[in-house]
Amino acid sequence: MVAVLVAVIVPLSSVSASCGSGMLAHHPISLSLFPPISTNGSQSGDVSTNFSLNILGGYVGELRGLELGTLFNVEAYDASWLQLAGGVNVVGVGSSCGGREGCGCSSGPRQWGDFTGLQLAGLGNIVMGDARGVQLAAVNIVKGEASSVQLGVGNYGGNWATIQLGGANLSWGGAGFQLGAVDFAREEVVAAQIGGVNIAGGDVPVQLGVLNATGGNAAAQFGGINAARHNTNFTLGGVNFGGGDNEVALGGINFVRGSSKLQFGGINVLGNQDEAATVSDYGCLQYSDRAEAKSSGLQVGVLNGAGGSTGAQIGAINIADQVRAFQFGAFNFARENDIAIGPLNVILNGQFRVHVFASEAPLAGFELKTGGRYFYNVLSFGYHPTDTARVMLGYGVGGHFPCVCPKFFVDADLVGYRVNPMDDMMNMDGMSYLAKVRATAGWEIAPRFSITGGLAANVWISDKEDGASVPFLSVIPMYKMTGSTNIAVWPGASVGLEFRVI
Repeated sequence: MVAVLVAVIVPLSSVSASCGSGMLAHHPISLSLFPPISTNGSQSGDVSTNFSLNILGGYVGELRGLELGTLFNVEAYDASWLQLAGGVNVVGVGSSCGGREGCGCSSGPRQWGDFTGLQLAGLGNIVMGDARGVQLAAVNIVKGEASSVQLGVGNYGGNWATIQLGGANLSWGGAGFQLGAVDFAREEVVAAQIGGVNIAGGDVPVQLGVLNATGGNAAAQFGGINAARHNTNFTLGGVNFGGGDNEVALGGINFVRGSSKLQFGGINVLGNQDEAATVSDYGCLQYSDRAEAKSSGLQVGVLNGAGGSTGAQIGAINIADQVRAFQFGAFNFARENDIAIGPLNVILNGQFRVHVFASEAPLAGFELKTGGRYFYNVLSFGYHPTDTARVMLGYGVGGHFPCVCPKFFVDADLVGYRVNPMDDMMNMDGMSYLAKVRATAGWEIAPRFSITGGLAANVWISDKEDGASVPFLSVIPMYKMTGSTNIAVWPGASVGLEFRVI
């Protein structure tokens, strides 16, 4: 296409490109072999025409009708209706207003020519001013506003592009709709970008592609990688980045700098820290205004992290500054959280207690009690040296109730144990379970150090034995049901020592 443009521009350098001080001469029909060999001679740039037939190429001042050219069609000023070229169509190479109101080349600012209608070319369509209608070529270029449909391998709109369909679509201003392998709009996009790579400098309603990025807000992004500088409503992709607030993010990795109502993915990260306080000084008075804390709703993933406040987290690992509802996972960490559900929890305003105890079953036990201020989880290990030495591995949940006296508390919990022989402790075949409902009181006899004691109700379920030999003291009354599944119920008690880490 470059060679064709050179072939067009060089001959035109010898043709007058100015319209003088008068009106463009009107020739209804123009015939041209190659400029300046034409019916208009050397004055082609001062002629308006309705029909232009160019054997190789042609050059006129203005077109209002039909133009056909084998290699190129060139207008100094405006063109409208239909241009057909095997090579290129070029509109607006002149220096002024064309034949609008007496031309007036010497008055007013420079104004490029516009095109309205349909441009068809094998290589390219170039409009130096604005374009309205349809452009179809390998490359379509509009320097002004492309208020048109551009269809080509490459499309460019200067100040605006309404619809661009092609391999690569570029608008140095805003855009209405872009569909291509690569779509770029320096400013906002009104409708959507659909392609392999979509980039918008401003707001965009919908982006659908392998890579989506916007410098403003986005209503919806669907792609392998989605990035938004400001707020987004919905993002779906392998990796999602949000620089502001986000409504819903679904993906392998979701990162939101502000707040989010829902994050669902493998890794979810919220950087929603509280904003710093601002202090206004009014002479002898100072007024401190702390902005409202950013917050989020629900995070569901393998790893969830929130730098500020979050509603709930569900995942293997959950980390947050403040949790308003709950955390559910294998490991939960928070500065503030009342409810953490999982085997291991570190809640800085909650509890982390180590408890060793003795009971009728197991005889010797070791427990970790972790969780929020009032709700805790129990990880328990027990050893039971009866007729056959047994190992008990348990997990449970409970409630912690501080009393009016700060040194006294009551725990109520439910713990379930898997019971196996010592020499076969990893065998999970069949049923061999012990459930304990416990009420335990504690008295802090030294800072962080308490003695405990309480009562329990035990339920034994097994398809291997009836449970008579499970309690360490055989005198304990027991209710039994025997059959293919054995059930036994008996009361119990425990005493112990407890150390409070948190």
